Amino acid sequence: MKLLKISCICALSVSVTGCKIADTMAAYAATTMCTKVFLSGLSEKHIMDTDLIPASKGAVKAALINVDYQDESVQVRFLDSTKKAIYRENLGCTLTGGVSEETLRAQKLPDVDFTELSPSVSWPYGSAGVSPVNGVNVEAIDDAANVLFEEKSHYDINTSSVLVAYQGKLVYEKYAEEYDPLTPVALFSASKTVTAVLSGMLQDDGLLDVYQAADVEEWSNANDPRSAITPYQLMTMTSGLGSEKTNQQIDPDVFDFLTVDDMAHAFTQKGLYAQPGTAWHYNTGNTLIQTRLIQEKLGGNLGNLYEYMQSRLFYKIQAKTAVVQPDNSGNMGIGAFMFMSPRDMARFGLLLENYGAWRGEQIISSQWLETMLDAVEQPNPWNRDYGVGIFPNTQKVGEAFWPMLPSDTMSALGLRGQLIIIVPSMDLVIVRTGDAHDEQEILVDIGRFIHDLLPALPL
Repeated sequence: MKLLKISCICALSVSVTGCKIADTMAAYAATTMCTKVFLSGLSEKHIMDTDLIPASKGAVKAALINVDYQDESVQVRFLDSTKKAIYRENLGCTLTGGVSEETLRAQKLPDVDFTELSPSVSWPYGSAGVSPVNGVNVEAIDDAANVLFEEKSHYDINTSSVLVAYQGKLVYEKYAEEYDPLTPVALFSASKTVTAVLSGMLQDDGLLDVYQAADVEEWSNANDPRSAITPYQLMTMTSGLGSEKTNQQIDPDVFDFLTVDDMAHAFTQKGLYAQPGTAWHYNTGNTLIQTRLIQEKLGGNLGNLYEYMQSRLFYKIQAKTAVVQPDNSGNMGIGAFMFMSPRDMARFGLLLENYGAWRGEQIISSQWLETMLDAVEQPNPWNRDYGVGIFPNTQKVGEAFWPMLPSDTMSALGLRGQLIIIVPSMDLVIVRTGDAHDEQEILVDIGRFIHDLLPALPL
C-alpha cells in the first residue's frame, strides 16, 4: 500500500521534473529545523538523523544550517538558494518572503481562554495519563508496540509515539527518546481530517455550504470551468484540478508549495484535467484552497481562524497543543502544516469515535461525520475508499484499509505514518506518530501491531 508516496523531497539528490531542488531543499530544511527545534523542542542532531538526512537522501549534508536560538529562527543555504524561517508563539514557523520578517513578528493572535487541565484527573479530561481498564493486557500491548520502535536494516521506522485509548481511557502510551505526551508532532495529511471537521462545523453554523460552488476569487469568471468546483469536491480530491501527467502521483506539487508566499493561490492557478466531480486525484493543494475558504468565511485573517479553531473545537475537547503554521501570506495550511501532541491527537480521535459529541455537547453534527465517511464513487490508485478528508474502512470502490477491523473504522493518515485510527464499535482509538521513510513497510507493521493488539483487549 504505497499510500504515502511523494515525488519530490524524498529524492532531492536526483533530478525530478517540476522540483526546484535548491529552493525546495532550503525551504524544507529551514521550516523543518525551525519547527522541530522551537515548537517541538527536539535536538538538531535528532532532526537531522530522523528527518532531514533520510528525507533528502543525504543531500542536506551539503547545506549550511544556522539555528539562532536567541532570534528563534533558522537560516539555510543550499547551492544558490537561501531561506529563513522564523518562529512565532502559537503559529509555529513561517518562511520570510514578500511579507517582511518585521511585519510577520508584529502579527498578533487573539487571546483564547483555556482551563488548565488538572494533573489529578486522567486523560482525556485531565493531564494525568494512563488509566487501568479491567481485562486489558498492557504487557501484551507493550510487546506489540515495541516492534514499532525497532529500527530495521531495510528502512527506518523512527516511531516517536504509540497510544491506545480504550473505553474512553488512555490504557497505553509509549514515546521515543526526546518525546513526551506534550511534544507537538507533525500531522501532515492527517490534518486534512481537521479541515473536514472545521468545514462541517461552519456548515452546521450556516457559514458554508459545501455543495455550492466555492467562492474562489481566482475562478470568479463565470466562463471559467473551475468556478463550478465545490468545497466538497476539494475535500474529497475530486475537484479535477491538476495535470493529466501527474494525476496518478500522490501530491506531485506539495513540496514546491514551500517555496511560494501564498500556497493556496499557487494551486488555484492549476487547470482542470477532468470535469469537477468526475475523477479522483490526491493533492494537498485542494485542502489548502479549502482552508483559505474557511478562513475567508470567518473574516479573512489568521486570527479569526485561530480563535474559531481553538475555542470551538480544540479547547472544547481539552486539547491545547494544536498549532497550524501559516504561509508568508497569512493563510493557515491545515491540510499539511499542523502540529499536535499525541495525547491531543487521541482526544480528536475520541471526538470522532463519539460522532462529534464531547461531554454531552455536540461539537459537530453526527450527520456531517456520516457524510465524511461516505466514500466517493471515483476509484483511486490506492484502491482504498476515500471520504471527506478521511479513509473509511468500507469497500465501496476498493479494499478495506484495515481488513482486521470492522467497517465502521475510520483513519486519519499522514505522510511517514502519522495515524489516528478510530473504531467506534470497539470503543478504540490508536495513535502512531514518527518519521518512517518507507511508508509502505510502516503501514504493514502497523497492521501487524493492530493484529497483535486486539487479543490484548477484552472486546
